[in-house]
Order: sequence, then C-alpha cells, then structure tokens
Amino acid sequence: MELPPWDALRCGECEEVFARKRGALPRCSRCGKSGEDGITIVGTAENPHELQALIAMANVPSELRRELAEKLPDPTSDIQSESDEKSPMRTLNAVREAADDKGNIKRHNLQKTIARNRISASPEQIAEWAEAEGLLVRVSEGCWRLLE
Repeated sequence: MELPPWDALRCGECEEVFARKRGALPRCSRCGKSGEDGITIVGTAENPHELQALIAMANVPSELRRELAEKLPDPTSDIQSESDEKSPMRTLNAVREAADDKGNIKRHNLQKTIARNRISASPEQIAEWAEAEGLLVRVSEGCWRLLE
C-alpha cells in the first residue's frame, strides 16, 4: 500500500507543526530549521485540504482543541463542495500539489496532478488562470513558479 503524499511534522526547535511532501527535506516554516534531527511526524494526509486541517488542529493549544473543533464546520461539507471539478479551491490545491520543493511547476507534473484530482481543465488553462490570479509566474514554455 502506498503511503500518503504529505507529512505533518513537528519542529524540535520551536514546536510548530508544518508540512512537507513525502521524501522532501523538512524545513520549518516558522524558525527555518531544516533536516530530520528533532523532527517528529504528527500525521499524514492524502491531499492539501486534509493536510491543512491536520496542521491547523495540531498547532492549536491542546486545551482549546475541543472548543475549536465544535465551532468548525463539518469537514464533509467542504469535501462535498470540492468534488465539483470546477472548484477554484480544488484547482488551487492541484497547483500547489504539482509544485516541487522550490515552487517550480512543470507542465507534465501539473497534467498528472489535474488528472489525479479529476479536473477537466488543461494545464495551460489552469496556468493561465493562476497567472491572472497572481499565483504563478511563467519561467519558460511549460514551466511556472508558484508565488505563494
């Protein structure tokens, strides 16, 4: 069985939980510490949406988690809205997922990601939309850089 593509990791220096694509070198988004030393795996996620929820809850102090969980919307309602193949959030998550650890996106990686996420638009249509939204900048033909 294949492991999920995302890890949620806790930094040994500052205790912040952050994400990495499986196989990438971890680098804390808060303090900048990189490498495996002192890093613990908090959980894994199948997609960026699941990863976001996992990290958000892990970074909330334990005494506030239950209260926050009661106030958050039912996660199944978000999943249902993301099943729409034209969902901007679903498309944005696919763009993020296609990026390598330096934020570069190649056409073939974007094509694989949109196929896996069952998005009907072409890589060029998605890149054009993302460029117009200020999320991507074209580096060369068939290659973009994620700006967020």
